[in-house]
Amino acid sequence: MFRKIAVGMGIALAALLLVDQAVIPDSRKPKLRADAEARIARLEKGREILSRACAAAGGLEKWQGKHDVSFRLTDHWSLPVSVWPGSNVESTHYYLLHRNIGRVEMNTEKGFHQWGLLEGRPWALLNGEVDSPGVKQAEYAIKNFAYFFGLPFKFLDAGAYSEFVGEEIQNGRTYDKVYVSFGLNVGFYPTDWFLAYFDHATGRLASVIYTSVEKSPSFMEYVAAFDAYQEFEGLIVPTNVSVKMARPVSGIKIHEWQIRDLRFDAGLDETFFQLPNASQRHAVLSMSAH
Repeated sequence: MFRKIAVGMGIALAALLLVDQAVIPDSRKPKLRADAEARIARLEKGREILSRACAAAGGLEKWQGKHDVSFRLTDHWSLPVSVWPGSNVESTHYYLLHRNIGRVEMNTEKGFHQWGLLEGRPWALLNGEVDSPGVKQAEYAIKNFAYFFGLPFKFLDAGAYSEFVGEEIQNGRTYDKVYVSFGLNVGFYPTDWFLAYFDHATGRLASVIYTSVEKSPSFMEYVAAFDAYQEFEGLIVPTNVSVKMARPVSGIKIHEWQIRDLRFDAGLDETFFQLPNASQRHAVLSMSAH
């Protein structure tokens, strides 16, 4: 809880320091007609654009056929707050792709960190010992990175409503805009939303504007830009993602991450994501020291 407040307050402070130097932009959340006929048309068009985006990313069937993924991630934070125990962290990520299960390992100045999330139950170790302050960080970071890694496919999940809300031209390129909202029984924070921009020419996801009420107030909006797409075993993955503030002050860089050494279907199962027992912690800690 205190970490969540610290992250939100840190970003809010950065915004307030600049608020007298910039015009506060309007929320990018679309104002939509409420009648059912108009919404059905938006949903049908939104589904069409998402289907094209998934095809551009390698295909929904291929995505659904992948069981697990691992990759190295470098994440550099420009603000004095971070979801990690440091501002410039290299970590190894492991996820079961179609379940709420993940694990992250990293070395920092504090030592060797192991974070896990298994069916909604987070755990955290630091140098082989239980790290209670890290538990909440682990839960948010694993959920957040797993979701972003799964885009645009995650926008087709049950309970996600994707509505086409028009086109927008930026720097000479046309983008299809899709507003994604969530049913009341979906996820931990159904009031969150995304405004996704898809390149009209390629169908590829270019950026998303979004809220994250778990770590900051709902009036704060962020924009994540997806770049440096590469093919891995038939799926097209963005290996560079840059996140900036979109509101209340636009343009403040928050963090940027790069993915490398990505591998699908390494044969991971649930046991890998469980909290290690004392003997396992000692063995892993000994290995990490070499």
